[in-house]
Amino acid sequence: MERGGGKEDLATLLKRAKAEAVRMANECAAASQLERAQRLLCHAQSIGEIQQDLESGLVAHHALAAGMPHFYVNVADKLVMRASSRRGGQYEFRMERANFDLVVGKLVGLIRDGDTTFSTQDLQDRREMPVLQPLLVMRLLAGRGLIERLRKGHFKFKSARTFAAEAKALWEALPRR
Repeated sequence: MERGGGKEDLATLLKRAKAEAVRMANECAAASQLERAQRLLCHAQSIGEIQQDLESGLVAHHALAAGMPHFYVNVADKLVMRASSRRGGQYEFRMERANFDLVVGKLVGLIRDGDTTFSTQDLQDRREMPVLQPLLVMRLLAGRGLIERLRKGHFKFKSARTFAAEAKALWEALPRR
């Protein structure tokens, strides 16, 4: 990383931006503006990911090495998951925004029906999208703390009351590339 160049200045700005987003989220939470507070925390998390990318040369190598995926939205407005492969390389998996919204909509429908736990089978329909796409969304939602994995293929909502707003804010908070 260049010292005295643009990257060092950007790192400082990102650190301040993240701290400011957290501070503002705390103020919103204290004023009972919970949806705005959650959005700000998602932004702070995205800024943290950008910081990690900057420190590691634009790819979060430590996360990839641990098998942890890195999510972002590409210029075509597609969700992209980049992860390490078993052979030591990397792979990317993409899905359309409409399919992300469809999966989230199904989850919101489950909440309306009173379900707080669900299975990935509740979300998979080959007529709507490839069966792996709901799994991609589950991985993102679990990684961001919106859902919790109970066992393989079974999850529960962390907060059914705030899930819909948090999922919508999550897409907007994902890094863009």
